[in-house]
Amino acid sequence: MPEAALYRRPARWSETGASPSSLYGFASQSPKQRPNSTLQHHRGHPTGQHCPQQWSVLADCLDAFPPQVEGLAQFLCERLQDTPHAIPTQIKTLSKIDHIRGTEVIDPAKLVQAVQKMVVSEPQIAALINWENRVSDAAADTIAQLVNLVPSDKRDTPALVVEIGRLLNALATEAVGASNVGKDRFAAVNEALLPILYDRVSRLRMAAPDERLWKQAIATPGKKADLSDEEAAHLNTMLHVDLDVSAVKPTDRGVVLECPAATLEDAPFREAFGMDTTSFLRDQLSLDPTANVRWILVQIEGICDYAQAQAGPALYVLGVETSAKQMKVSPQAVWQSPILAIENEQRQIFVNYRFCRTFTDALVKANNKHYRLREALTNDLVSRFHSYGARPGIIAFRQASLPKLSSAVAATPPESQDPGGAEQKAKPAENSAHDFTVPHQVD
Repeated sequence: MPEAALYRRPARWSETGASPSSLYGFASQSPKQRPNSTLQHHRGHPTGQHCPQQWSVLADCLDAFPPQVEGLAQFLCERLQDTPHAIPTQIKTLSKIDHIRGTEVIDPAKLVQAVQKMVVSEPQIAALINWENRVSDAAADTIAQLVNLVPSDKRDTPALVVEIGRLLNALATEAVGASNVGKDRFAAVNEALLPILYDRVSRLRMAAPDERLWKQAIATPGKKADLSDEEAAHLNTMLHVDLDVSAVKPTDRGVVLECPAATLEDAPFREAFGMDTTSFLRDQLSLDPTANVRWILVQIEGICDYAQAQAGPALYVLGVETSAKQMKVSPQAVWQSPILAIENEQRQIFVNYRFCRTFTDALVKANNKHYRLREALTNDLVSRFHSYGARPGIIAFRQASLPKLSSAVAATPPESQDPGGAEQKAKPAENSAHDFTVPHQVD
């Protein structure tokens, strides 16, 4: 029986000849033709109603035999190899007899309804599509707000493009500085619009019509996930690490570079850091000196300096990436990442704030780029780095007559130390099995 297959559209609309308004697309071939590298035929959404922007229907003359479905899967994988995020995880089928006669859709509304029913039947998938649509709407709203800045009497005239050009130039200039706009115009505008988009996305809440869907998608809210170490590592990596460094420069903020082997030799390392590598691992990171580690440099330039491309060398902090565990509590100068999945192994990054070097582009251009820490994790590292450098210290004396109390008890107000609630208030909060926050560290 011929079938229609549901699959996700590539993010680049030009690949199919579609426009963003073509929410659903169709393609058909004669029974003797096999899928090729282009879609022969594409139409806009048949009903004109709002539907998921990045989902499509590809109608093809497929037999009901599994090899034909596998052939479609292979065709899509080959076609979408430049956009791997668009490769379908799963292919669902609809009866082509029910919806297509020859090359024409019998009832467009019925076909759309069938596709929607198939998607909604799996609420977890439908919830992700719903989130994707809401984010797309937030991006559209950001653009709409920008266009609304153009005076109304110019929006329906050739002056519109001139006014938008002025706005884009103003945004780009204020974001990265006049001298830096020409280096990457897209990045400059993105730097300006991203905070606006982020604010809109961060304020998204469950819409009333979608409440049932999300309740089905998350049937037991708050239930302990019981993540394995491997799952936790992969989730952390997804959130905090960009493994694609093809467009990353060695001086980009958050980039993790290979520490050159020549630097790790005894004499150069002592000259740069005042000790040998064994002492650094043991005394400065609390790691076993014999552990298998990969020496790294992490770029921790200030966010404003980086955005404005300020002249001068960039700041890097020395550290290691390893699967080894610490032998004791770290010094306060040590920052450690959540557990990450790097090269099929669960590893963490350890750096010591006090061991930094500055390098110009020329000095690090040959260094191997391992990956880039995403913004949130980079900001966490940089914030703690500067907090460590700015922490105050005082000389204080304690009266001999006062008992020595723990900081937790000493900080408890007398009125809160009632017999009925003391036990409950003193009980520490229960942490998740995978609390990804950096643990408190002491000198």
